[in-house]
Amino acid sequence: MYNIYKKVLEEGINNTKMEQKLKILLEKNYNIILTGAPGTGKTHLAREIANAMGATKDNGRYEFVQFHPSYDYTDFVEGLRPTQQGDPIVFKRKDGIFKAFCKKAAADDNPDNKYVFVIDEINRGEISKIFGELFFSIDPGYRGESDKDTGMSNRVKTQYQNLIDEDQTLTDDNTKVEPQKVFYYPFKTGFYVPENVYLIGTMNDIDRSVESMDFAFRRRFAFYEIIATKTQDSILGNLTQQNVIDEAKKRMDALNDAIYSEKNDKDHNLLEGFTSAYHIGAAYFKKIEKYSNDWDKLWENHIKGVLFEYLRGIPNATALLTQLKNVYDLKDADGNSK
Repeated sequence: MYNIYKKVLEEGINNTKMEQKLKILLEKNYNIILTGAPGTGKTHLAREIANAMGATKDNGRYEFVQFHPSYDYTDFVEGLRPTQQGDPIVFKRKDGIFKAFCKKAAADDNPDNKYVFVIDEINRGEISKIFGELFFSIDPGYRGESDKDTGMSNRVKTQYQNLIDEDQTLTDDNTKVEPQKVFYYPFKTGFYVPENVYLIGTMNDIDRSVESMDFAFRRRFAFYEIIATKTQDSILGNLTQQNVIDEAKKRMDALNDAIYSEKNDKDHNLLEGFTSAYHIGAAYFKKIEKYSNDWDKLWENHIKGVLFEYLRGIPNATALLTQLKNVYDLKDADGNSK
């Protein structure tokens, strides 16, 4: 319901930069996930989208986390944390990074200020465990304290809600304060995601270290694939020599064409069953100047390892890797100069 297909998005706005296109997508959907091959600049692009929304680290309206297998609900939403209180150490409920971010957004008196929360490698975490009941709260249709049409509350009871006293003379960590120092905590009666909070996730959808996201989570995000060729110019443009840029593009295009191409002939698609998600992004080729433009060193130190993982378990992996090296060297798959 909330997804806008890429084709529709691009109609009429082809002259805008990619981050501006994605800014529009984010504003309409509240939640987007940037997918695509490794090295295509998804993380950098997420930051550029946030900047286009007016959210920066300096103004406090931007936050960044990276998910991993050990990341959990207590890190993201709330949990018990050890606190020194005199001699003994006691455990107190503390907001996680996302809940603290939402608290800041809820306290902003200017509704036009947009807050952007970026989750890098979002599929490397155990999504259901991390988000818990926030599956409801991040849904674009349930943003804000209450539903605009029905007036029904959008607040949810978090797992540690019973440790939050509804007495407004208590701070967010349940510390008693003098009345003149009262701090209003917006989530005393339940949590909600403010309407000025936007989520951007990034992921390599071919990552074999994680299980698939469940459909309940996917439904709440618009997905946009970052194609390797689309970010090639912006990433390689930082190289200092034009001839190196040109050669990097040739090698990158030739290699990716061999991994997957819509063309279906003997010079393309060496890897049966692969898709554009397995392409090699320009960020790998940007490293060439570290090796004094030695393309063999770039292959050995960066590109070969990625392709080796792609080919793991395939019976003729060694032969395929040799063929891909020939293509990378701008030869045909048999090693003959073109």
